[in-house]
Amino acid sequence: ENVCNERNMYSKNLLESQDAIRDMKLKFKKMYHEIEQLKEEIKEKDATLIKEDLGYHKVQKENEKTQEKLQAAQKKMEAMTEIVETQKSQISQLEANIQEAEQEKANQKKELDGVIGERDILGTQLIRRNEELNLLYEKIKIQQSTLQK
Repeated sequence: ENVCNERNMYSKNLLESQDAIRDMKLKFKKMYHEIEQLKEEIKEKDATLIKEDLGYHKVQKENEKTQEKLQAAQKKMEAMTEIVETQKSQISQLEANIQEAEQEKANQKKELDGVIGERDILGTQLIRRNEELNLLYEKIKIQQSTLQK
């Protein structure tokens, strides 16, 4: 009877152990399957991460090129602004020169008008003097002719 009890107990233990082994095998299969799924997910995420990293580097290079273009455009803008300022300065200088030339022209015009007026007066005086001379020559001729007679 003792042997029977022991045998029943061992048999029971064997069944429990077999059940536990079966449960462990099922858990192992589930865990293995989950691990495989997780490995697949990791592979997919790694691939996605690599793609995104490549995309990031591409965008970063484009950003650097854009920054370089921006800096070049800013330098060009500064150069153009400097040229504009220089040209504005030259324009104001030229406008001052034009003002000065116009003032000089007006002064010379006044002087010319004065000289023309003086010329006209001298011309008129010259004509009067010539007329007086002609009269005097006429008188001299008359007196000479009178003296010769």
